[in-house]
Amino acid sequence: MPTPPDETGDAQTGDVAMGTNTDPPATETELGAGKNGDEDPSANSNQSVTEEKVTEPIIKIDVPTVSVTVQINDPKDQTTTDGQATSNAAEAENEVSELPSAVQRRVKGGGSADENKRRSLMLWVDADLVQTVGSDQGTKSPQHSPEDIPSDLKRLKKVIRKERWASDTEHEVRKEMWKTLCLKNSSGASVSHVYHEVEEGLFGKETDSVDPSSITLPSFVDPDHPASAYALKSEGQARLNRLLCVLADTRPDILFCPLLAPLAGMLLHYMSPEETFDGLSALLGSTRYKFLEVSWVEHESFRISFEKLAARFAASAHKMFIKQGDVAEIYQDWIWWILEDLPFSHVIRVMDCYLSEGLKIFYRVGLAILMLYKKHKGTAEAPDGVAASIREFVRSIPVSPNTLLTVGFQFRGLSRSVIGTFQTKHKETLREDNSPYRAASRRQNSVITKLNQISSSIITHQQLHTIWSWIPTRFSIYQPSLVFTTQEHGFSLTTFYTRCEYCEPTILLIKTSDQEIFGAFLSSSWSTRNDGDHKGIYFGTGESFLFSFAPEEKKYPWVGILPKEEEKEEEKEEEKKEKKEEEEVKENGGVEGEDGERRASGASGGDLKKKMNEMFMRASPSLVAVGGGDGDGILIEGDLTKGFSTHCLTFENPGLAKERSFNCDVIEVITMEDGRNPLNGVTA
Repeated sequence: MPTPPDETGDAQTGDVAMGTNTDPPATETELGAGKNGDEDPSANSNQSVTEEKVTEPIIKIDVPTVSVTVQINDPKDQTTTDGQATSNAAEAENEVSELPSAVQRRVKGGGSADENKRRSLMLWVDADLVQTVGSDQGTKSPQHSPEDIPSDLKRLKKVIRKERWASDTEHEVRKEMWKTLCLKNSSGASVSHVYHEVEEGLFGKETDSVDPSSITLPSFVDPDHPASAYALKSEGQARLNRLLCVLADTRPDILFCPLLAPLAGMLLHYMSPEETFDGLSALLGSTRYKFLEVSWVEHESFRISFEKLAARFAASAHKMFIKQGDVAEIYQDWIWWILEDLPFSHVIRVMDCYLSEGLKIFYRVGLAILMLYKKHKGTAEAPDGVAASIREFVRSIPVSPNTLLTVGFQFRGLSRSVIGTFQTKHKETLREDNSPYRAASRRQNSVITKLNQISSSIITHQQLHTIWSWIPTRFSIYQPSLVFTTQEHGFSLTTFYTRCEYCEPTILLIKTSDQEIFGAFLSSSWSTRNDGDHKGIYFGTGESFLFSFAPEEKKYPWVGILPKEEEKEEEKEEEKKEKKEEEEVKENGGVEGEDGERRASGASGGDLKKKMNEMFMRASPSLVAVGGGDGDGILIEGDLTKGFSTHCLTFENPGLAKERSFNCDVIEVITMEDGRNPLNGVTA
């Protein structure tokens, strides 16, 4: 069966096509695993699997024949008067030592599979934790060993997909193969010599004794998904953290790259830090395939494109998830299903294919997980939510690594051109000025660093990044700083003003005793309350907004910047109310109305509505409030222990807490320093 064209050569390398239908490729591939889930889907009688067979001969290193008349193992027992036997033995040993290390073991005796594993893994890896599933199970001809690695990348890609090497040489093969695959992307000389120079400059000469927990990870690491240790011992974890710091120092272009840490950790199982640095540098500079995204916009477009691909290539599973919950939330951490949740035996096989094919392989594996989850779990109840249920399923996935990959390679038409189209559209959306993610796309590395270093007891780093994406663009380049927290500075409004009143702008965060989380972005400083024109009344600008994270994540902008459709509806409602209010004013003869405002005869109710729509901030010695008109969006009393939240006209928000009144558990204030704050540099 012909495979659809793929701009990067998938049709040439044998993407598996399932089904006997000769119509154009379906948008979804149903699973064909056996009833135990571990059988090769090609064995299913109801399916036809077309696999392209490798016909070119495998390139092998010839082992020269060594002829000696004495035993190499114990030359002491072989002596002659002229010393010829000893000379022959030494010469034979020298000939063997010149061969590749893997071939030497063939000549001298290879050892057991466990011995080969321990010999292949680095010293800082706990070999007992490296449990893999050998390809002997279900592979007809497990023949390959390190010296059999094809030099041609297309042939090597096929070999990797089938894993045609014997289980007792699996780790030897991988050790050599990973280096080969990484350096195939390098266009220049090795840069491994740079590693030691930079590492010594950052950590000194005694680098082996560095405690991994004492090393601050670079800003490109996602703080919610730090470097995974996998089977690395403490020494290996320290080497990983140092490696990431060296990469940050030598590659300032890496702004945000959450995948770099787990991938570097995986490489360190088989490669030295210098080799890993060299390999990652090659992957980062690859012009052949895309291996890593190095900015927030690029990573987000890679991540969120998965939902579109799932809708197209795993439609039945996607529709099932739509019925069960918010698919955006379900797919939020799809890449971490692979890099954090899959058993080591599975993720290491994914890594084999990743180094051969690039980021595209993660989409295939992610889609395979969706289809396997649907097959094994279906619509079964998920008490903790579908997202948590998927991650639990992946941790104990009931199929072998090769079956997982076989399912992934059955999605026909999943070409790089299709993926690129989705990603390009998302990048454009993320970069648009009216996109909720616009600020993040312009973040500087130093700002990301500061965001990741802020230690809030109310919100996560991801939630802080979300707030940062909501704020006006010009503020997004300012340096964030935590200037007030009740956990350290106490429940005192006086202290609140002392530490915050000159800060502009600020983010007010509140966590209630019922674990509700909400707050406000405030574009003006609290010191404005003392200005003559604003004393005792509302102040602020329309750039302010309310938001909540628990029980739901939502932003409530000023009603003055509502979308045009909503503006029209507001105008219609306002016209109706104006007519009604004008009639009431005429009837009252210009006296005080129900709202407590004294109106001149014939005054427009629209002016009052406009005023109520611009009640942004209010402050006094006994309270602070955000939002007004028909109620306070947020009001906190002077002792900072109690507050109120109701609907207000300024932001058209509902009450942000379950009840109208709430008790404050923690209050925090984050400022964005722009040089006008006299407390710059003061942090909690």
